[in-house]
Amino acid sequence: MILLLPVLYFTAGCSNHQNQPAESLTTQLAGLYDTLSAPQPGEWLYEQQELGQTLEEFREDTPIDSNNADATFYILPIDIIHEEEFSLIADVATYLTTIFGYEVTVLPSINAQLFPPHYFRDEQLNSQLLLDEIIRPLLEKDALGIMGLTQRDIYPGDGWNFVFGQANTKEKIGITSFARYGNYDTDSARQLVLNRLIKTTTHEFLHMLGLQHCIQFACVLNGSNSLEESDKKPSIICPECLAKLDIIFPAFTEKYFPASLQFYQKYQFKEEQEFCERVINELN
Repeated sequence: MILLLPVLYFTAGCSNHQNQPAESLTTQLAGLYDTLSAPQPGEWLYEQQELGQTLEEFREDTPIDSNNADATFYILPIDIIHEEEFSLIADVATYLTTIFGYEVTVLPSINAQLFPPHYFRDEQLNSQLLLDEIIRPLLEKDALGIMGLTQRDIYPGDGWNFVFGQANTKEKIGITSFARYGNYDTDSARQLVLNRLIKTTTHEFLHMLGLQHCIQFACVLNGSNSLEESDKKPSIICPECLAKLDIIFPAFTEKYFPASLQFYQKYQFKEEQEFCERVINELN
């Protein structure tokens, strides 16, 4: 049966920064980020031949209407049972609405026992089937998007061992799993799991907005083949990706760092907090 839970709403605005053209801000920010070094065997870019995405390619690819100012983003918990898991999802919702300034609605959780047997490979769930048959039908026409969040391990199909997340860049749908992120039975362990979950959720959310993998800077949109590689990438969005977001979210770059700092201070992510403070000081 479906586990019925109250629908949660999260709303927040983004702080304003000094008004500067996005191109000028992007140029200023570039020197504050690390560029990617040559990929090593086993890493994502060593295995995958990616060419990157230009601003014009993004403009053509994004499914988001920049005038859709009243859009809502939906989170669909899948097989979420325990209070600790719902707490993590609530924090992810807080992050998304703080950073992007849009309403985030957490829908009632769906029990995986309702799914037919072909959705499973042992204990894993097929993420492509979830996207096609569970998540897509729930997408409201004018929504910013809908993302499944699950503690179940997921895989997209034959030939894949697992994925941390998956998204469709044309249809505003995605899914993220925190099955491989460790236990969250202590404050420090929960902090690590939340950090990893925010990274993957942001990564897939940006894909849902039409952004492809970043191949220039150290960025939350870098691809990763392993948890170790994922842990090395930052949770921060790089200048090239921020410039793309400026196309669909007016003045996003200048709002991004004050909003991010607000979240990272509240949740005590020291490294990210210090980076945001450094950027804000530089731009001032």
